[in-house]
Amino acid sequence: MLAAPPPPYPRAEMMRRVAARVEAGWSFTTLGREPGFPGRQTLMRWAKADAEFAARVARARALGCDARRRARLAAQAYDEARAQAFLLRVRRGDTVGDLLRTPGQPHRRVLERWRREQPGFAAALKASLRFSRQERPRKWRFDQAVADEMVRRVWRGETLRALARDPGFPTELALAGWRRVRPDFDAALRMAMGVGHGARKAAGRRVSPDLTDAIALHILAGGSLKSAGARPDMPWPQTLYGWMRTRPEFAHAIGVAQQMRDEMIVERAMELAERLTPETAKEGAAELAQARLRLGRLTVGAPRGPRPKGG
Repeated sequence: MLAAPPPPYPRAEMMRRVAARVEAGWSFTTLGREPGFPGRQTLMRWAKADAEFAARVARARALGCDARRRARLAAQAYDEARAQAFLLRVRRGDTVGDLLRTPGQPHRRVLERWRREQPGFAAALKASLRFSRQERPRKWRFDQAVADEMVRRVWRGETLRALARDPGFPTELALAGWRRVRPDFDAALRMAMGVGHGARKAAGRRVSPDLTDAIALHILAGGSLKSAGARPDMPWPQTLYGWMRTRPEFAHAIGVAQQMRDEMIVERAMELAERLTPETAKEGAAELAQARLRLGRLTVGAPRGPRPKGG
């Protein structure tokens, strides 16, 4: 005998749970993979059909972002004990780059905030760096083979700070002297740094689920990739267009949102047409024309994701 299917979950209770998870930092994508929660497309359909749920999710996302921002600011607050331990490590010879990657030490943004808000700490850090440089016993002389290897590794994406931590390469101070007395080496290194920066940027670019959901909700509300890219918290439109070509998951999610947006515009236009009367024909015709114009602007020339199966 076949087991009875589980009873359907109450949608109102599930919407409350979804909003709570979104406020805690979850995205529709990650929720869709969590057992006991609807899939991502189901949540997007709920947001389309229920304006109150869409507004609740938007408020939850804003509250979550604000809470995370406050937590980051609290973690960046100046700590005298941590600052003194950091300065001691610098005086003993550890580089700032190494310390920024060491667990328990401040991150780069925290260090920059400390230097900006605590003039005494900034002066102590300069003094510690100066003391550390003076205590380094090794003085590098220019070596063409080492210089060529540095250019090659920087071209492939390594940073000068990372190479300075390698005992087989000159320190940052010695490298500055090399670049000053050898303009040909400096020019080659500058070119390699430009190429390496582009390689790191291309390799490190990621499309987060939160960003995908934010763009999809913007489109679902009647926007486009172009209008999303005009917002200060979004990537440039050219970047979004590139992701549509090179990121299949992003293109699929945006394609679903675009189709839902277009269907919503068409449905509203059809409802308006059905309500037309001889008295409202003139005003209604103008609104229909505006709807057709808006739909045309959103669809003509804009990159679109693949149509979802069954849609």
